[in-house]
Amino acid sequence: MTTLNYPVVTTLSVSSIVNNTATGGGNVLSDGGAPVTTRGVCWSTTANPTVYSSAVASGSGLGLYSGTLTGLEPNVTYHVRAYAYNGVGYAYGEDKTFMIIPGVPSVTTLPIHDVTSMTAIGGGNITDNGASAITSRGIIVSKKGEPIDDPSAITTNDGNGNGIFTSNVTGLWGDTIYYVRAYAVNSYGTSYGDIIQFVTPPAIPPALNLPLVRVMNITGTTGTGYSTILNNGGAPVTSRGICNTTDRLHYDYIPSATVNLNDLGEFTTNITGLTPGVTYYAKGYATNTGGTGYTNEISFITASFVPITTIAPNTVGYTTAQSGGVISNTGNSVITARGICWSLGKNPTTALSTKPQKR
Repeated sequence: MTTLNYPVVTTLSVSSIVNNTATGGGNVLSDGGAPVTTRGVCWSTTANPTVYSSAVASGSGLGLYSGTLTGLEPNVTYHVRAYAYNGVGYAYGEDKTFMIIPGVPSVTTLPIHDVTSMTAIGGGNITDNGASAITSRGIIVSKKGEPIDDPSAITTNDGNGNGIFTSNVTGLWGDTIYYVRAYAVNSYGTSYGDIIQFVTPPAIPPALNLPLVRVMNITGTTGTGYSTILNNGGAPVTSRGICNTTDRLHYDYIPSATVNLNDLGEFTTNITGLTPGVTYYAKGYATNTGGTGYTNEISFITASFVPITTIAPNTVGYTTAQSGGVISNTGNSVITARGICWSLGKNPTTALSTKPQKR
């Protein structure tokens, strides 16, 4: 008759202490005459932990095995033992101790992708939080070789936590070399990933809103145009304004008064030299090194001279007479004043005697 015994198991030293976890394990040297059906690692803050302490199972049978210890705290001494069960009972390896020593995180910089003249996508991977919660993470993007020394660098803030994160970068210039580092912050300090670089493609024409916002304050010879630059295309805007025409083949370009390097948003342009009573076509435009961008085309009509006829004087007295006029249309503009004028000579004007009337 075979005598059954407890298994024989030894405890391996703890390794791979990362992010409040560690790797423990054991080696089942003998099954004691019965199959080992369960084996694993148990741990606690007191000596000689059992399977009724914190434990993780790791297969069955003889040989080496490992398991992950979780929920650990920094600066705490932990006891760990391997265990094995074969039906006779649980056997344990020797008691070993370890401690998590906190520090700054470990972070790597991920490659940059989806690069345009103005935007890019990057990120990082926090492989070890240093046994302290990550409070901030992101990437630093600079035109200089060392991003963290550049006060004008673009810095993203992409939340907290461990593992891989994504960073969306905006405000770039076209045809420019940029340098990038990922960063991670915990209560013990800030750490940085390796420096990588990328190049943005050349600038594209600025994007304007569609359609042109409006042309207002229209008279017979002038108007005010409004348009909006949504983005600069990755290069300074060197000119912007309104272009207009009557034949839709050859436009007259009228620049707005002031242009700044990053001039986004709405701008106004004073349109002059128009002809009364004519249909014009207009577009907003903006120019950078990548070219010129346009809005959709709209049309507007300049004001005509007001068609008016004179009513013959009547009710003529010694010192007075009654007269007036007939306005057949407004001439594509609001009538701001009307009346009659007279003189002793032919063709009187408003520079002589006048009688205004209410509108």
